Amino acid sequence: MDISTNQFTQLLFRHGAIQTSPEHVARLNSLNMTPFEYEGLGKDATDAGYKVLLSGYAEFIRKKERSTNEFQDLQNLLKSLRALPRPAQATILKGSVSTFKLESGLYRIDYRIANGQIAVYNIQPLDKLQKQRDSLEQVALYKVKRSEQGLWQVSGRVESVTTRYAAVNGQSNNLAKASWLMGSHLEYEFKNLQEYTLFHNPSVGGAGDTWESFRDKMGITTKVTKKFAQI
Repeated sequence: MDISTNQFTQLLFRHGAIQTSPEHVARLNSLNMTPFEYEGLGKDATDAGYKVLLSGYAEFIRKKERSTNEFQDLQNLLKSLRALPRPAQATILKGSVSTFKLESGLYRIDYRIANGQIAVYNIQPLDKLQKQRDSLEQVALYKVKRSEQGLWQVSGRVESVTTRYAAVNGQSNNLAKASWLMGSHLEYEFKNLQEYTLFHNPSVGGAGDTWESFRDKMGITTKVTKKFAQI
């Protein structure tokens, strides 16, 4: 069975909803896999059972979720694989015989099993949790800068455009996706950018975003467009 990091990256692009740029995913997955360590309440003193390994991307998401209120649910989901890697609720991903998807009430993980080890290559919040988080985002201007690793990252909210270039995102983009996606578009057009200003139009779901766009096209100007016009 192919459990190479390149295969994990391709599976993630095919079946998952990535939460950072494709370039960052590939870079993360070039790192060594990390043994899962349970950090929740009632920490185990033993690692009995299957050994659970996290790809660079999966470990990146796990650490990102550490500061959330839902982290305990994710930890319990990963821990459950040690004792029962093929529970009844696990499903095989389409077009595969060895790649599994397992969901809790809040998270989904994708993984493969080989030689007594479980390789987790994708962690993502379920749609209901992601939509709940996205709904808290606000229409606002953000300055986006390149990190030392060359990645686009939001540095904070601003009140006006002071950078040479600016962008406004389209439909179905939360702030994390909008920051790297619009950065990629600008860089493709103008080259060698180190910063830009993002006018963020938060997503309210596919149907809501489409309705918002339709209203603007029909001349029923939305609050988002009015704020954009002011800027």
